Amino acid sequence: MDSLQTALKNYNAIRTEANKTSYNTSDSNLVNILNTLSRELFNAGNCTKAKQVADDALAIAQKINFKKGTANAYHIIGITYHYRSNFPDALKNNFKAQ
Repeated sequence: MDSLQTALKNYNAIRTEANKTSYNTSDSNLVNILNTLSRELFNAGNCTKAKQVADDALAIAQKINFKKGTANAYHIIGITYHYRSNFPDALKNNFKAQ
């Protein structure tokens, strides 16, 4: 849990990075970090923050055409919708993940 708290402290810096307009393929590491953070937030019970982080990961992954990162982000987003009993959006995002 300490590593999650550290990651949350660094999240604002990552969000600043996520708002830049140009990306390169090395930014796939950022996508992977955001997806991992999102999963950990979900596992810790913070579904709202998990979705926000997954949305950021999705935006970057799509900009750099990182298909695996895009799929992982859609999957996490689908899980957060499922958890909130929003089954239509859960299905929509899980189908996009495939």
